[in-house]
Amino acid sequence: MHRAVLALLLATTAALAAAPSASAGIWMPAASNTTDDITAVDQRGPGDVLYATANGKIFRNGTQQLNAPGVSFTDIALNPSGTIGLASAANGVLYRSTGAGAATWAQVNLGMPTRAPSSSSSFPCRGGGTTGSAPVTGNLVAVGWKDDSTAYVPATDEGVVLKTTNGGTSFTDVSRQVDGTCRAGTDDVFSDVSVPPGTDLVYLVVRSFGARWVSSNGLSGTAARRGETAANCFQEAQRIAVDPANPNRSFVAAGCSGRLSFGFSADAGTTYEFGLDYVNDNSNGSDLTGLSDVALTGGSALAVGKAGAILVSLDGLKAYFQRADGVDATTDWLAADKSSAGDAVVGGRGGRLITTTQANTIPDVVKPAGTITGPARVVAGQPATFTANVADEAGGSGINPASFTWSATGVPAATGNPVNLTFPSAGFYTVTVTFADKAGNAGTASFSVQASTVAGTGPGSGGTTPTTGTGPGSGGTTPTTKKSVTVAGGRVTLSAPSGCVPVGTSFTATLSFKRSKRKGANFVKVSRVDFLIDAKRKKTDKKAPFRQRLTVKALQAGSRHTLKARATIKVKRGKSPKKSISTRFTVCG
Repeated sequence: MHRAVLALLLATTAALAAAPSASAGIWMPAASNTTDDITAVDQRGPGDVLYATANGKIFRNGTQQLNAPGVSFTDIALNPSGTIGLASAANGVLYRSTGAGAATWAQVNLGMPTRAPSSSSSFPCRGGGTTGSAPVTGNLVAVGWKDDSTAYVPATDEGVVLKTTNGGTSFTDVSRQVDGTCRAGTDDVFSDVSVPPGTDLVYLVVRSFGARWVSSNGLSGTAARRGETAANCFQEAQRIAVDPANPNRSFVAAGCSGRLSFGFSADAGTTYEFGLDYVNDNSNGSDLTGLSDVALTGGSALAVGKAGAILVSLDGLKAYFQRADGVDATTDWLAADKSSAGDAVVGGRGGRLITTTQANTIPDVVKPAGTITGPARVVAGQPATFTANVADEAGGSGINPASFTWSATGVPAATGNPVNLTFPSAGFYTVTVTFADKAGNAGTASFSVQASTVAGTGPGSGGTTPTTGTGPGSGGTTPTTKKSVTVAGGRVTLSAPSGCVPVGTSFTATLSFKRSKRKGANFVKVSRVDFLIDAKRKKTDKKAPFRQRLTVKALQAGSRHTLKARATIKVKRGKSPKKSISTRFTVCG
């Protein structure tokens, strides 16, 4: 489950904050050689895993070490040096190994009695329970090693905690005081224990709402009750993991549904923040169907649960779903353990077992971005090529090359990149491409296209030669319209686009003049031209030819605008007059 070891590869908080985004596929399936549900795991290091099942089997790295039919294991852990193992099970059963978990497992005789309920009370921790005694019969729920000789095993008998100081050879019930009352757990049963290695701190969590009992003296005296709620779950198993490098930090995961099943404490278990921000989940964790286990090593936590839930949290404020792939994306996970910040193992239903070396990485949650290049003007009925220029964020999972899907109204959907699209008739189209990174984050880009109809050009056809667009790679010329006005002694003409102008592109506006040949004409020349869009001056030109490139920027697709050229005219006599010419243009889309 979440065994703590003395030799830890600890990462600093700053290093964790800078952890790279995780790529898809960080969880690798491992051969478990069983189809039984894996209910307990203990990772000694990368590639070295001890695990137990709900059907009485214990394995190490795929090799079976024990077959005990009828036994349902709940936890398994080797001591810090890896020489002695303990495996807790249902119905008061405990197994021990002295061969580093290999082929030497035998059941421990827990023959010592513990206090039973008194005849007047069904709550021995409240009523004392001094009238009789009986062996432990409730489920043993967890194993927590302090050092190579000392370990704690709580039970579902109310308030019971067993302790060994000789490596599991024998155990005593340290939960009862002389008067029969309990040192911890006065109104519920325990569901987990966590022991920071090398300390006398013992953290016990109860089943209802995750109330904590914390002992600072190895349960040689009364434990302190800290808080009532660590996760908002009633009568559901609660699992606790305490940071071995900082016992003030702990996580609790619970078996109920919803986002309030995962809690974090930074004040030694006194209060818990639950309902973390589930960053990359649209439901913000509300569709969680229950968490089964939590592990905390190297500063980062790993929680696992039903329907493929695997959560990573670095700071206790944010949690990230980091699911496995394929069939493991929906497997019910029952147990997890970490041997370092990045190394982790997870076991679940049907003998599924997965491992990773990137358990402390933040998943890629940033969608990629991109643009489309291609002709802005095309000929209807003829294919045109468009390319999506897409990039993921630095350190992201990378673009999925099979994710490109293209669409435009009236145009058959297409996949791939680049792609050829054929527009059926003349008109304005918006081409959209959808793409995704390997983590599944989707992005889109759009591009405006004008299609013109191909008409006949032979004698008597009455048609005109089509003109192609000026988008990137089109190689064509821009269709223009001209508007002229007459002034004294000449004629001024404004040339502007006749079709729509794509968003983000530019067009050329030209003002030309032609002097009158009439004798005595007062017109001499144009000395200055101001180009305006919607009454706002964009460019000024003081030298012929009066030609400027104007950019369509921050204008809404499909909108219509006024282009004005205001000419200052130099005359032979008198004050130089100004003459304005206006025309309209449309932004594509």
